[in-house]
Amino acid sequence: MKETKIHELSKKCGGKFKLTVLLQKRLLEINRGQRRSDEYDSRTPLQIAMDEIQQGRIFLEAPKAEGEGASMILPMHETIEEE
Repeated sequence: MKETKIHELSKKCGGKFKLTVLLQKRLLEINRGQRRSDEYDSRTPLQIAMDEIQQGRIFLEAPKAEGEGASMILPMHETIEEE
């Protein structure tokens, strides 16, 4: 993975920590089957999550109340149901 891409994504997210949190949250969802399979061929879940961040399709929302964690916003996500 190129350092420039990580630097670019961390700037878009507001820092490396926020990038890491967002990637972890999205990877959990992808691994649980929540993604749009029609748009992704054989890329890895990490590549998918990084592309979604780059395209502005997912981002972190600041906590609404003290003590809450940041929540992930997925404006364009669908759940793939297992057969």
